[in-house]
Amino acid sequence: MKIKFFIIPLIIITFLITGCRQDDELYEFIGKKSDSIFASGKVNSLAIGLIKNGKVYKIYKGQLTNGKRPDKQTLYEIASLTKTFTGTLLARAVLDNKV
Repeated sequence: MKIKFFIIPLIIITFLITGCRQDDELYEFIGKKSDSIFASGKVNSLAIGLIKNGKVYKIYKGQLTNGKRPDKQTLYEIASLTKTFTGTLLARAVLDNKV
């Protein structure tokens, strides 16, 4: 069964720990990693967001099932991934004595 939409948080973590020095190097790294993900045949499109040294990078690759390219308006099914973010935010709020 093919997965239509998929967000890969491990890619984002990999970007954060990778020492890319220049924008071109960062985009080249993202391109290589995303190409290897597309080669698996399980992912049709990716939306990648990254903050590095205060600069925001948004990269959209692939093709949606409707034939269009993803962009900042594309909605992705993220399934149970929201539980992880919610739990993390709640834990942070507890540590900050906000909850």
